[in-house]
Amino acid sequence: MICLFIFVILFLLYILTSLFLPPLLCKQYIAEDAANMEMPKTKGERVRLIDDNEEALFWRIALISNAQKKVILTTFELRDDAAGQDIMSALLAAAERGVQIKVLIDGVDAEIVLRGSVNFKSFLCHKNIEVKYYNPFLFSALWKINYRLHEKYLIVDDTVFILGGRNTHNVYLGKETEKSQSDRDILIYITNKSHESSLNKLKVHFEALWGMDECLLLSGNMDSRKYKGIQEELLAHWQNVQTRYGNGRLNPDLYAMTMEVNGIWLLTGNSGVGNKKPIIWKQLCGLMKSGKREVLIQTPFVMCDTWMYSELAEVCRRIDSVGLITNSYENIVNSLGSDYPNQRRKLEQIKATVYEYSGSVPMHTKTVLIDDNLSIIGSFNMDNRSTYIDTEIMLVIDCRELNAGLRQQIINLQEQSVWIAPDGKITYGTAYREKRIPVEKRFLYGILRVLLYPFEYLL
Repeated sequence: MICLFIFVILFLLYILTSLFLPPLLCKQYIAEDAANMEMPKTKGERVRLIDDNEEALFWRIALISNAQKKVILTTFELRDDAAGQDIMSALLAAAERGVQIKVLIDGVDAEIVLRGSVNFKSFLCHKNIEVKYYNPFLFSALWKINYRLHEKYLIVDDTVFILGGRNTHNVYLGKETEKSQSDRDILIYITNKSHESSLNKLKVHFEALWGMDECLLLSGNMDSRKYKGIQEELLAHWQNVQTRYGNGRLNPDLYAMTMEVNGIWLLTGNSGVGNKKPIIWKQLCGLMKSGKREVLIQTPFVMCDTWMYSELAEVCRRIDSVGLITNSYENIVNSLGSDYPNQRRKLEQIKATVYEYSGSVPMHTKTVLIDDNLSIIGSFNMDNRSTYIDTEIMLVIDCRELNAGLRQQIINLQEQSVWIAPDGKITYGTAYREKRIPVEKRFLYGILRVLLYPFEYLL
């Protein structure tokens, strides 16, 4: 009995220390300040903003349907729902044409939501499709479980890619539902292939990820005969997708539908499974400090440590106008965001103007605008997890036209927000509509706010 008791205690200690201790040991590393870094003046790169969820699904389908040689999909979440099936059917049809497909998915989430998916299992059977899980769950290496792949991008041949904050399922792709969230992608079209292009650098980054020992290869382990019928159903689904869009629409003129830029810079941090150096955070802060007049930050939630808040405060001291727009407490859909009232008090100290957005569709967008030319878009949230724990990726784009379009969209969001000025003055946007949290949800958030406070470093 005593041996059993000791075993149980040691077992629980292993679980608790594995879950909570490794990220706590992360040491801050102050990377080179990015204030003096020059944007590359790349040529032959054009961009298109993708903010609408239906448009985001369309562009993924269209690019995959025109693939000739290779498609790479990296995503935090892939689900076997309507949007996920559209994407899987498009990729399977491309593989049937001889296109080589590589899919990299975060391992923990995938093992939960895709374990029982016969569509996904049939997808794995195709000879031209390779799928890997990044850092899948291993009880023998439980200490690694916090380190997740949070990047999202689609690369097609050597010509075009989409990068942003959208996961691959119904919440972010396709028709709006009650559970939908707004998000942002950027499409990059390469007209002058170069070793220095953002696409080439993204491919190098992906191959480094793909080759890691912690990425588990799933393909080739399935009995293709068992899932042949399901594959045929997926291919039939693809025919329905083509009919839905119409073949002509799936062949867009990429040049005509994109705008020219002055330069694009890819920001990446450490990709390994372990505590990360805050490289992207320091680069973002350095770029913001280099601004002349105005910085606008758009993030679904805020969860920073003392050092991160001090960096934001320094941005506010240097720049005349700093605005941060995030979901209001009433608009959060992730229960981890219940900590926002704690963060709100800290935000008041940095002296930025905070806009608490209360629109009909919660915001999942991550963007930074600097003056009237730089736009930064990607997967990085303003939180500890993006800074120290997860893999992240962002694009810095020098383009006044893109910046102006994004600025107008943020103005629209501000009008649906509560404005909290640096002096504490509160103003309501002209389109603001009050939201109320149901009593039971408010009670739950109140409990979580207390329980999660000691674990902010994991959020």
